[in-house]
Parts: sequence; C-alpha cells; structure tokens
Amino acid sequence: MSERSVVDLVTERVLEDLPGIAEKIVEAAIVPITERVAVEVAARMGTGEQAPTAPDPKTDARDRALRTTVQGAAATVLIAVLLAVAELLGTGTLDLSTGGAWKAIAGTAGGAALMAVMAYVQRLIDPPKDR
Repeated sequence: MSERSVVDLVTERVLEDLPGIAEKIVEAAIVPITERVAVEVAARMGTGEQAPTAPDPKTDARDRALRTTVQGAAATVLIAVLLAVAELLGTGTLDLSTGGAWKAIAGTAGGAALMAVMAYVQRLIDPPKDR
C-alpha cells in the first residue's frame, strides 16, 4: 500500500471544499437580489399599487454595474480555483510562478471588469422604461 503524499491530501481537501466555496460565492451574489425581488413582489401584490417609477438612471446604472462586478468576481474566483485544482491533478504540484494560469485568471478578471463597465454605460444610455 503506497503512502499518500501531501499533494494528494491537499488535492482531496480542495475537491471536498470546492462545492461549499462555490455555493458561498453564488449565494453572496444571488441572495441579495432574490431578497430584493421578493420584497418588491410582496409590496406590489399586497398593496395593489402600481409599480414605482424607474429609479434615477445613474443609481440604476451603478446598481447594474455592481451586480455585474459581483458576478464577474465570482466567476474569476471559480476559474482560479478550478485552474489550481487542474494543475494539482495534472502535475502533482502547484507552482504559482507559472504564467499560463495567471494569464487565464487575468483574462477572466479583465473580461469581468469590461462587462461591468459596459453594463454601466448601457444603463446610462438606455435606462429601464417606466411600466
């Protein structure tokens, strides 16, 4: 029977913890939005009032950009963790000095940042219509 190396133990631990980490990231991004929607639905159904008018375009644009930033950050963290696990499984070591994984993480983070800026600009140019 062969002994398990430190890499095997770390890999096993990371794979065990990965679903919990991903769940926390997704929960942090989605729960505030779903709570806000639930409050809005309850308010509209309970009072029978008409929907409120659209918020200030700049405030709405900032909210949209913030939501996109949180989603992008969650995706970037998930990509980084998956790349680390893939490197551990593929090579048996985790070398943080290699450039390939950092380029992928930087590309993911850059794409997320670009999407947040684009979401902000799109909301300023074309704010939501009054209902």
